[in-house]
Amino acid sequence: MSCFLPWKIVHASVREALPDLTAEPGWGGLFVVFWCDSLPVGQVSIPALLLPLTSSQLAAELPRLIAPAVADRLMPTGFRAPLPVHSRKQPPQEPPDLELLLEFGRPLESCSLRRKSGPFGTVRPSVSVVVCTRNRPEVLKKCLSSIHGLSPQPNEIIVIDNDPSSGLTEVVASAFPEVRYVPEPRRGLSAARNTGIRNSRGAIIAFTDDDVEVHPGWTGAIQDVFHDAEIIATTGLVLPAELLTPAQYAFQGDGLGCGWEYRALDFDHNFFRSMKHVGVPAWRLGAGANMAFRREAFERVGFFDERLGAGTSGCSEDSELWYRLLAEGYRCRYEPAAVVFHAHRSDWTELREQSYNYMRGHTAALLFQFDRYGHWGNIYRAFLALPFYFIVLGFRHWKRSVGRLIRHSGEETPFLPLLGQIRGAIAGYGYYLRYRRHPADPMTMAAVAPGLRRFDASRSAGHKTPLSTFLSHNPFESPLTLGFFYREKMRAIHRIAPDLPFREVLEVGGGRSGLTRLLYTGARITNLDMDATFADAPCNRQEGVCFVSGDATRLEFESRSFDAVTMFDVLEHIPDHERAVSEVLRVLRPGGYLLVSAPNEHWRFPYYRFMKKWCPSEEEMFAEWGHVRRGYSLEELNKLIALSCERSATFISPLTVLCHDVAFSRIPGRLRRAICLALSPITWIGYAMHMPGSSGTETASAWRKPPKNS
Repeated sequence: MSCFLPWKIVHASVREALPDLTAEPGWGGLFVVFWCDSLPVGQVSIPALLLPLTSSQLAAELPRLIAPAVADRLMPTGFRAPLPVHSRKQPPQEPPDLELLLEFGRPLESCSLRRKSGPFGTVRPSVSVVVCTRNRPEVLKKCLSSIHGLSPQPNEIIVIDNDPSSGLTEVVASAFPEVRYVPEPRRGLSAARNTGIRNSRGAIIAFTDDDVEVHPGWTGAIQDVFHDAEIIATTGLVLPAELLTPAQYAFQGDGLGCGWEYRALDFDHNFFRSMKHVGVPAWRLGAGANMAFRREAFERVGFFDERLGAGTSGCSEDSELWYRLLAEGYRCRYEPAAVVFHAHRSDWTELREQSYNYMRGHTAALLFQFDRYGHWGNIYRAFLALPFYFIVLGFRHWKRSVGRLIRHSGEETPFLPLLGQIRGAIAGYGYYLRYRRHPADPMTMAAVAPGLRRFDASRSAGHKTPLSTFLSHNPFESPLTLGFFYREKMRAIHRIAPDLPFREVLEVGGGRSGLTRLLYTGARITNLDMDATFADAPCNRQEGVCFVSGDATRLEFESRSFDAVTMFDVLEHIPDHERAVSEVLRVLRPGGYLLVSAPNEHWRFPYYRFMKKWCPSEEEMFAEWGHVRRGYSLEELNKLIALSCERSATFISPLTVLCHDVAFSRIPGRLRRAICLALSPITWIGYAMHMPGSSGTETASAWRKPPKNS
């Protein structure tokens, strides 16, 4: 095995004469980054064996290297990065217009290549830079020195000390007068970042790591991105600060594996929807060492999950937050103009440990995402795609290094980071089982930063309850036999309910089930029902719940006063359902959610004809339940609500409906329970196999009222 030689990093300007590249003693090659003013436009790795390379030879290759990035800036179509979607039906890319190509005879001279997302003269949003650190004073000093050189300067710089007892970080921070020092003794990068959010004041909150040096134009590039009102989060390009060791070189080889590293790319709901069935690769957005968010992002989907990140699971707190933003329909952008330089791990031991932590956090995040949203693509990736990935990667390493998998000449090979990844994935499963019931953000919102909504300090933000906890509170009698259909309903509702920190939620027709309270335990619930006797029900006497007797068609609440409204099995009981929906949308805030469940076009009672002998007629059930109509198809709900459905999930499948009909039959109670118990294998199989979009007799759906700026 040949001895590794360090690689030299060269930065070359495409506006100036290109340098001659020569093979220097002691260097294994050159990693060349091309710049147009302050914008990176391409890169190339040149081994020492191919050197020297004259400036004319380099110039001949330059157009091919930088054309995608240049065209991405200058042209409205063509040369765009391909969407990373998992679909065979991707729309073909349109070729660039010939006349437009001919206009750019000298593109580098005709355009500065700075992307302008907003109108000229737009006021730049304020930026808070948050740096989280733990006992690394030397690297922190370099990081803060680079931030000191930013132009424009951020409005504030906050250093979060994750180990204030040592005093090392405070000494470094005190050397920079513009830096605000904030101690956070709770261990974990997510806890530190959440503290940074709570203590920041800027409209944009930008994060970088202490082992990073930022490019002078970093904040300006971030501000340019957020001129686009549709962008809620952005990431940027991460370049190596040095490539002096085999571990650093190996990490860099894997770190920029995406095909759009010098082209901007938007990730939106289309990307999310196309990848959901195989596990949305939210990590493709970029790196947590270079990311920024609008302040309202944390109000809409919550803070970083404190079960994830360095110091806890190992990583993936950033990609899990991006996953939530994409799942809720928001748009994120990768913008290579925002550049930072990262000091990669310098030896194999550190890289192996990093690989272990990365994979442990990644696996745990997949399972937490499944808990939160019920997207089966996360399970597919965690238990099928990842093992297959390890097999393929291991086979490739074996082919490259047969006979020297562990050590050769005293130097470890890149196979050991793979072993760390495998160990990390296994550890991630165990980490999830251990921490899945822990709250994502145990801190209350009492100390929330200016500009974010303030919540009741006596309880946490109103994110939805984890699925397992929610299902365990099934209020129906015999929840695993007679009441199993209600478990199906609760799972469907949980699937479509957004995981947002709601403050005020109106439950229309909640009666005495307390379902909305179970779903959003931290929100203030107003339960409106026509039957005044339900006020004494235990669920309506809990702290944080207000029962109101009233009519759904005449809501006595101010307009725009609720973050969400739930109507679970209600609309089919209301004669004037148009008026009820109009009233609900009136009291719903812009951007708020309406959650509905109702029988659909497939509902009938009993479902199977042979059950008619033991079941009441459909007319009798309508009279007992107070139905005025059978139910609604999604198309009928679309017309009634006059909004587009964000997500839906069916429940009570053709298999599980048998137990449902037995539960409401005339069969004596004990026998009914015995029959449901006997049917439980079929019921559980149907429950496990049922997908949100497959056939079912009822549907839960989520509808979002357009925000003010829509």
